[in-house]
Amino acid sequence: MKRSGQLFMWGNFFFMAIGAFSLGFAEDGDLEDEGRDLYISSKTRKYSAECMIFDLDKEEDQKREDIGIGEEVDLELEGKLLSLVNKDEIEWKLSEQSEKWAILTINEKDKFKAVLTAKKDPVIKGEVSVEVKTNLDDKPKPKKFNVLVPNKIEGINLSERSPDGPRDGKVNEVGASTHLALVFQPRTVSFSNINFIERSLDKPEDLPEGLAPHMPNPNPQRIDEYNGHMSDLIGVYPPKEHRENSILLFQNLPLPLFYFWRCGFYTVVNGKDCCLIGDIVYIQTFDESYDGNRIDGLKNFKVKICKFGCSVERSTGGDAIHIDTGTRDD
Repeated sequence: MKRSGQLFMWGNFFFMAIGAFSLGFAEDGDLEDEGRDLYISSKTRKYSAECMIFDLDKEEDQKREDIGIGEEVDLELEGKLLSLVNKDEIEWKLSEQSEKWAILTINEKDKFKAVLTAKKDPVIKGEVSVEVKTNLDDKPKPKKFNVLVPNKIEGINLSERSPDGPRDGKVNEVGASTHLALVFQPRTVSFSNINFIERSLDKPEDLPEGLAPHMPNPNPQRIDEYNGHMSDLIGVYPPKEHRENSILLFQNLPLPLFYFWRCGFYTVVNGKDCCLIGDIVYIQTFDESYDGNRIDGLKNFKVKICKFGCSVERSTGGDAIHIDTGTRDD
């Protein structure tokens, strides 16, 4: 995610705060279907995120009946009696209530085939059932799918710094930064046709006086084929032009100071916010304090930022290096 940042004045200096994966395989019933007189076969057009990450059996993955919002599934009428079916009498349809979660498109050139498209705008999971009727008495068993919405976001701390932020070892440069990789659960499906956006859900009383409101990136972002997004930049530091010797700007402040942002992540369709992912508000916290005095009389400035269970902290004291939690190694 492109960083979202605010530049604001506190006292006599400028300051910037930034905020910015069990497969649902089809079971042995598929083998039984292949022996039936007529049955509906299915093949997802996307592989699940888990299949992509762990290099699982792609053919098996495409048989899954759990699908993510926005996924497309190719359906086909098959079976031993297929040669007896009059294609002009084939009737595909969605069962009652299924229209809330999916659209069924018939292949007019080959009516033995259809495409099921999970809608992108559901706010809760739902079940879809596809039925097909022919000129034969044998009626294929309805094909059922579970349409899932993203239900959780996890973060992975990449320990990658902003090029504008403070550099390790620079004791006169205040602040900290890191990039987070976001993971949208469950990974048993694909959300790679979905966009998301972060919104500020702050309340007026959340922020101390003098701090600018949270202003996330206003542009929708794409979820990738791994159900992830690279990346969400979090951090606290002055603008780059004030980076060197910025410790001079951070003296005699009313510290310690703790504050937080309320972050809502939504799926987005045609500019409209839809599903509040996880149906929860994610909190990003900021903890700023002094970290002892230097021999030159200046106070060391320390900050810690936390989001999605990951954190980064840094002090101008000691080695002035970033300390990360929530990395791939944790």
